[in-house]
Amino acid sequence: MSDIYSDGKYLENNPNWHLEDSIWKANEIHKILSENKVNPKKIIEIGCGAGGILDQLSKVYSEAHLVGFDTSPQAIQLSQGFSTDRIKFVMGDFLNSPNENFDLAICADVFEHVDDYMGFLTKLSQRRTLTVFHIPLDFTLISSVMPHLLIRTRQLVGHLHYFNKSTAEATLTGCGFKIIESRITAGCLKFPNPGILGKLFWLIRKSVFLFSPTLAAQLLGGFSLLVLASCDTDKQTQ
Repeated sequence: MSDIYSDGKYLENNPNWHLEDSIWKANEIHKILSENKVNPKKIIEIGCGAGGILDQLSKVYSEAHLVGFDTSPQAIQLSQGFSTDRIKFVMGDFLNSPNENFDLAICADVFEHVDDYMGFLTKLSQRRTLTVFHIPLDFTLISSVMPHLLIRTRQLVGHLHYFNKSTAEATLTGCGFKIIESRITAGCLKFPNPGILGKLFWLIRKSVFLFSPTLAAQLLGGFSLLVLASCDTDKQTQ
């Protein structure tokens, strides 16, 4: 499955590599960092894709240096347009790179694509870096009764693992992270589907989300979990 990120299949299905989501995701990341009084000076993004999130964050954190890693040559090629004296992009696996010190790691919509996602997260937690995760919440009431939606997600965007809020948080804590804050994000409300049915479903999603973000994520697709986490030093030293 990982070949789709190097053989051009993923780029064929996603020509912009989700660049259109970058401003919204960067804003959500900045919001959770500022509300927790985090002001990073050196930022790493694992699975940076086309580089749009780091480009947006560089405008907010004007003194920060930012490095994006991705194992896809196509993604790194797309990201080079955002390279500056403060932003660089590297093709390769950050976890196999020398131990560099960073104030913040970003892992946005990444580990659901990784075969051994728990091994990946355990290695990341051992870097002892404050980390922001953005995790799609694909497993919902709707997807449980319409499993073809999960298969479609696998085919189009390469998700190998599916989470709800509880399993995502349990996965992080089980792999050595301590959750500082988590919140539901509503990308589906920023990018409504076209057509009458699309608009109707958008209204349903919005109404349920305003009542209860957690309930909306449990019932409906299109929501994600944003998490600010630190290394659980108690677990690391056991």
